[in-house]
Order: sequence, then structure tokens, then C-alpha cells
Amino acid sequence: MKKNFCGNEMDKMPNWAFRIMAFMFNVADIFKSNDRKLDPFNIQNGQTVIDYGSGTGRYLHRASELVGVNGQVYPLDMFHMVGNPHAFLLELHRLTKSAGILYLEDGHQPRLLAKEKVLKSGCWEIIGETKTFIRCKPKTLQPNKND
Repeated sequence: MKKNFCGNEMDKMPNWAFRIMAFMFNVADIFKSNDRKLDPFNIQNGQTVIDYGSGTGRYLHRASELVGVNGQVYPLDMFHMVGNPHAFLLELHRLTKSAGILYLEDGHQPRLLAKEKVLKSGCWEIIGETKTFIRCKPKTLQPNKND
């Protein structure tokens, strides 16, 4: 049921399902703050944060507060639909400062598949996990001798 209704492993979540999901998140956030979910990532002032699977954007406000005016937060969704995940992760690496982080929330694809894509890219290292997130930091890449 979850795969069909919530979009897990689907190419595109139907608009009506997204609206229901957003409504449910808004109601849930009234009763229990969602802000604490970012605590394990130790987001600091000035960092660049890329929120994979940003969905309804429920973490963006808090992430923006944590990075402050000197940082950046990039919301991205639909990672499972990226045709060339290696090139995409390499571009995110280019955008992210060495102290930045990339965190992926479990969503439209199984966590093992997301981890495989991250590790295969060679430009990110998984440095932590919670029940719902993966935390990654950029690896230092060796300069290309052909450049």
C-alpha cells in the first residue's frame, strides 16, 4: 500500500497523493515539532546543506535557520529519477564546500539503492545514519591530470 500511495519506488507521485501527504505532514507537525530530526546532523552556521528528497519542504525553514545567512540550503527531490546519478552527485559535490553535508531522507527508493549510488559516485562518504536519514560529507577529489 505504501509503495502505491506514498510514491515509494514510483516514477512520479500523483498530485492528489502529494497533497494528502503534505496535509498529513502539516497536521503531524502541529502536534510534534519536526525540527529535532535535523539535530543528528549537527548542521552549522555557514554550511551548505543539500536536502535530497525535500518533498514538501518541511525541513527547509529549520535548516535555513541553522546555516544562517552565511550558508546555503538546496532542496532537491526525485533523486530516484536522475538518469545519471554519478554526474548529478558530482555536480552536488562541486556546489558543496568541504564542510558541507548532504543528507538523504528515505523516500522514493530503498535506502540500500541510494547508498549504492552515493558510494559508487566516489565523491561522497556516508558518515552517519538515523532511522530515516543518511548523512554524507564530500570527499576530497584528486585533480584530473588532463585538466
